[in-house]
Amino acid sequence: MNEEESQDKIEFVSLSDRQIFTLIWTQPRVVFRYLEEHSYDKFLYTLLILAGISSALNNALIKTWAMKIR
Repeated sequence: MNEEESQDKIEFVSLSDRQIFTLIWTQPRVVFRYLEEHSYDKFLYTLLILAGISSALNNALIKTWAMKIR
């Protein structure tokens, strides 16, 4: 087990609602793994929507920067 996996296990024990919403931005894999393992559906769709919005904004920024570089 590498260092990243052991760190995931430590944080994986129990996440509060507040931790879920703060860690989603810095450690999304940990959060989604926690949701999957614990069948925690309370915020699943909200988090998926936020992840989609974040991804769309990131793609838009990359395209904008690419156009400015040309």
